[in-house]
Amino acid sequence: MLITNTNITEAIREQFDKEKSETIKKYGADKVQFELKGYSEIKSDFKIASSLDEPIPEKIEIPIEQLNNRYSNDEKQWAFIDLSDILEDSAKYSTVITTIKGTVLQNIYRRYKNRLFNYNIRGYLGQNTVNKKMTETIEENPHNFYLFNNGISAICTELSFEKPHSGHGLQAICKNFQIINGAQTATTIGIFKNKEKLKDVRVLLRLTQTETIKRETKGLNKKIILYNNSQTSIKDSDFRSNDEIQTFLETNLRNYFYKVDTPHQRIIYLPKRLKYKQRTDEIYLNLETLAKCLYAFNYDPIRIYSNSKTLFDIDSLNNGMYWYIFGDAGEECTIYDSERLKKTAAISILWLYLQNRLKKENTKLNIDKKVKSYEYLSFQAKWHFLWAFGFIINEFYNEKTVSIINKIIDGKAFTKDIGFINVWFDKVAGIIQEHIGFEYLDMKEKEKEDEAEEEIEKKGGFILRNWLRNQKSFDKLKFRFKFKKKNDFPLNIE
Repeated sequence: MLITNTNITEAIREQFDKEKSETIKKYGADKVQFELKGYSEIKSDFKIASSLDEPIPEKIEIPIEQLNNRYSNDEKQWAFIDLSDILEDSAKYSTVITTIKGTVLQNIYRRYKNRLFNYNIRGYLGQNTVNKKMTETIEENPHNFYLFNNGISAICTELSFEKPHSGHGLQAICKNFQIINGAQTATTIGIFKNKEKLKDVRVLLRLTQTETIKRETKGLNKKIILYNNSQTSIKDSDFRSNDEIQTFLETNLRNYFYKVDTPHQRIIYLPKRLKYKQRTDEIYLNLETLAKCLYAFNYDPIRIYSNSKTLFDIDSLNNGMYWYIFGDAGEECTIYDSERLKKTAAISILWLYLQNRLKKENTKLNIDKKVKSYEYLSFQAKWHFLWAFGFIINEFYNEKTVSIINKIIDGKAFTKDIGFINVWFDKVAGIIQEHIGFEYLDMKEKEKEDEAEEEIEKKGGFILRNWLRNQKSFDKLKFRFKFKKKNDFPLNIE
């Protein structure tokens, strides 16, 4: 085995092949196994070994059907087309188009399940309109499923065609097989109950052999996954769901609990959009929400309302903020130290508290028929609230950040005796409410305040959604907080 802590270059590969050839001549090909691993391969091996997730399927066998050839005198032909020769570097990246029987696909799914989709940007999204139509087609018109469905795209590290042990037929041998587009199709067929119907189902399958199977931020695999999933329902956050830092957070945020209320709930972070059976002892957070939480707390709320797409852009030259949010000062990051992980959990808990508290406050005002009041509008500015808490901690209590984080983590920050978070909430709400009131009055040319409170938005002028994304309005609000003093936000911790 040749191991290097750099990426594998052409020169390294040539040296490896040379030594491999010399060794085979000396000892024979059947006595020595050869492996070449660079930084990416070592990192991938480490992640598979240390991850709670099961590894991807090492080898999958897909039977190839034999069909009548209507265009020649040959009696039968294998139902696959090798398109490798139409690609550049065809020996490097082989591509084959074939079909897979519904019964075969179901057997593969039932054996490996979600391991088939580890490198897909989305898992199974549950029953939706598209999946229901797939099921209806299988039930009512299985022969035409092939015509109605877009099929499945998969990648693997090795692709070959061999006869099975029985000696009859032909099968595609796919090592490190991953479905990178078609999770909905594969799962719908996988869970379908009537196996007789599936005998008549055929699914288009495109197999591409690449050099490696790994979650990449760049390179061929990244492009294959991205372009195979560039469809209407894709969110910008979906393309980041396979990043190593997201896998790290998914695994490690589970060790924290939301202790604001009892019973306590385990935090479940779901970077990948999929159907998840919710439990009462768990509380959920997705990638899109966590990115907004971290950005609002550490930066500002404006971009969330005005251009949230940039939160998931890795190109800093294009104002991309992703690696500023999840990385290290704009650089890619794969893990956090214990301090940063705990702070991320604390910000998540703070957001979950604010979300619940804001909802309760607005419900009360709705019952009291005060949905046009300054107070009600202030509670709509949820990301401004989270920013304000970040500002208070960073501006006034930077030296006590660790203690504050610990109190949020253990739930004591929300209790009646030392529950400073509840006190801060009332203070922040008052400041934002007052600011919105003045903003409205400025737009109404200083109309009477009592009339303004009763007629907000009714006569026009102030539109909340515009205020939420307005940088000048936010700068004025920020000045209000800067004008405050430390004693305005009391901290009662030991």
